Amino acid sequence: MSEYISRYNKRGKSIVSDIYFGVENGTIGIIDTITSDGRRLDHYAHEYYGNGLNWWIIAAASGIRWGMGIGDGDGNKIEDEKSVLFIPNISDVIAIKER
Repeated sequence: MSEYISRYNKRGKSIVSDIYFGVENGTIGIIDTITSDGRRLDHYAHEYYGNGLNWWIIAAASGIRWGMGIGDGDGNKIEDEKSVLFIPNISDVIAIKER
C-alpha cells in the first residue's frame, strides 16, 4: 500500500482515538510491535505502509501525541528506555474509516 490514508472518516470525524482504543482493546490487529531505534515515525510508516505520510497511524496506535517525539535524543529518554511502537493492520484502520 502506498497511498495516503486520511485521519478522518466519511463524516469528517478524526479516527485517531478510535485507533488508539482499538489497539488497547484488541479490535485492531497489530502486525508488529517494535522498539524505536531513533528513526522518525514517517520512516516506519514508509517501511510498513509504503508512504511516510501515514506516520499518524503509528502515532495514534502507540499513544504518541507528536510525531517527531520519538528517538534516542536526551529529550525523549525516560532513564534508559526506548519508545515501543505498535504497527496496526492497515485494513483494520481502513475499516474504521468506513464506519
